[in-house]
Amino acid sequence: MRISLAAAVLALGLAGCLPPAPAAGSLPFTTIERKDDAAYIGQQQYNALDPGLLVFLDAASAAENEDLFSQAARELLARVDWRTQFVVAVFRGWQGGSGYGVTVERVALEGMLLRIHVNSETPDDPPSGAVTSPYHLIAVRRPLAPVEGLSFELVLADAILLTTTPARP
Repeated sequence: MRISLAAAVLALGLAGCLPPAPAAGSLPFTTIERKDDAAYIGQQQYNALDPGLLVFLDAASAAENEDLFSQAARELLARVDWRTQFVVAVFRGWQGGSGYGVTVERVALEGMLLRIHVNSETPDDPPSGAVTSPYHLIAVRRPLAPVEGLSFELVLADAILLTTTPARP
């Protein structure tokens, strides 16, 4: 009796340490890299004023765009299991200083549409310094249905910023 009571208490304690399960229709993801500073040594910047969304379904399409990411992110991209994951890069666009950012909050599959829900950060004080190009690079677990025929939307506060299809090598 004592063992089963101790096991139940331990199980309940560990359950509080686990991250919450994704909401229905959401796909789990992990961050590869998130940058919001001006230190882009050894990499190119995403050079558009408007937000951007790149979707990589295989190593070849990711390799074509790897110059947009740091060496550390390139090393992590090389370890992606493309059979079970795909990669999404969300770009905020050029900003006039530091303190800006973009964070992927949720990836939701709705029929033939995969929505990338993001949050953007803006500094409290007026920006100063170098132009920045914030981005969030994530690895997403593939759903059971093929992702090759999906459309992808970038969504901020329920407003669709853009729609795209996966990058092709």
